[in-house]
Amino acid sequence: MRSVPKPSVTQCPKCQEPKLPHRVCEACGFYRDRQVIAKTQETEA
Repeated sequence: MRSVPKPSVTQCPKCQEPKLPHRVCEACGFYRDRQVIAKTQETEA
């Protein structure tokens, strides 16, 4: 039986959250020192 490799996880250089390599960070919206997705600040009620 072949084992399926697990995807590696890297650390976002902007916000230090874990993310998949070569992908936009879901936490801050940055990719390679450029904001790709505008994120808004969510406040807790």
